[in-house]
Order: sequence, then C-alpha cells, then structure tokens
Amino acid sequence: MKEGEYIYLNNSNKEAIDKFCEENEYIYRFLPLERLLETLQTSKLTFVSPKKWNDPFDNFLFRQEVKNEDTFLNKLFVLCFTHNSHSQAYWKTYAKEGYCVRIKIKTKEFLSLLLNNKSLILLGKMKYLNETKIVEELQQTVGLKESVEKDKINDLFIKTFLLKRRPFKYEEESRIIVQNIPSKSGIRKLSINLSHIVKDKYLDPRMEKYETLAWKDYLQQFNIPVLKSQLFVDKNIKIQ
Repeated sequence: MKEGEYIYLNNSNKEAIDKFCEENEYIYRFLPLERLLETLQTSKLTFVSPKKWNDPFDNFLFRQEVKNEDTFLNKLFVLCFTHNSHSQAYWKTYAKEGYCVRIKIKTKEFLSLLLNNKSLILLGKMKYLNETKIVEELQQTVGLKESVEKDKINDLFIKTFLLKRRPFKYEEESRIIVQNIPSKSGIRKLSINLSHIVKDKYLDPRMEKYETLAWKDYLQQFNIPVLKSQLFVDKNIKIQ
C-alpha cells in the first residue's frame, strides 16, 4: 500500500488486505504502560475520536461547523500504529510523564479479527507533504466542505484525512478508522484478545533495572514475551 491509499476492511477486499499483510508482516504500537494494562485486562482496544487530538492539522475537518447533527464526523474513531519498529522519539511522545511500551502485532491476525466486527472499518496509510502543500490541498479541494455534512464517511474526506505534515514522516503511520455510534467520551472500544495477535512487548529503554524486573514479572502472566529496548545500553565499544 502506498502513502495516501486506503482499503475498507471487508471480505470483498480480501486480496488487497492479504497483500498489505504480506508487505507488513508486523505492525507496531507505542502506548503508555497504564494503557497497556487496561488493554490486557479488558481485552479491548481503544479507538479515539480525532476531536480529542492536539495536532490542528490532524483534526482540522473535525473542527468545522456542520449543519447535519448526524454527520459521520461524530461517529469516527481512530487507532494509529506505525511501521517503524524503533524510534527514540516515540518513547518520549507516548509517555511524557512515565514509561512507554511497544507492542509488536501480527498484522494478518489483527486484521482478521477486525473483519469480524460489524462496524464500518477502513485502513489507510498516511501521506506526508509540506505544510504549505497541505493548506493548498485543503483550500482547493472542491466539495470538501459538503463532504463532512454526509451521514457516512466518503472518499473525498478520507483522501484529505490521510494527509500529514512532513516533520512527522518518522512516524511512518497508518490508521484504522472505525465508523460507529457516537460517544460522549470520544472513545470507542472494540473487543480484541491481544494474546492472539501480539508477538512481543518491548519495555521503555529509560526504565530502571528493578522496575524492569517488576514489570517483566507482572506481564509474563499474559503469555506474551516481554523484552526491554536496548536503545540506551552501553555497547562497550573498543577502539584502536
């Protein structure tokens, strides 16, 4: 799948889904440890309304005034993941006040579980452009304002929603977008048993020794291998 492309997760798109899984055997998600615990204990993945996001370009379309109270904008929930297995920036971004964890997800098994869900779900890969180019696209896309008034998500909206500023290119982000019933909290949770789809868990490289041992001991109960990122480990390099 190229940047800016997307597919609906349904059985009629099985060939495209299989191709994505072949190209991406694993996908990765970085999240705070407390969010991981919630996910493991409830067997539910959290999808968030873009209205709750901070990036003004990410939720630009969600801040537009709309006349249609039943607009799909109130029904969309997103889960973001990355194709970048290692990134120093991610550890800080997703755990500003604590520690983070990276989970390695089996793509095929994950998408297979989503195929069984009754919600409208699609998978899209972000396209990274210069900020001025994105502004031009937003201003010049005919019918974009009308597209957000519709009851159901549409191609014109999706194409625009998958644009992101180039400074975020390191994220190598894709999104699972779900259209479901509105939620006052801006959160929608889907039942997903992580033990079937998570290959391993990597603990934050900044974590101290005894904290690492304690977390490893606790997380072993979920029968998923627990490792620690070696990003900051001294390699004891000898030079001549």
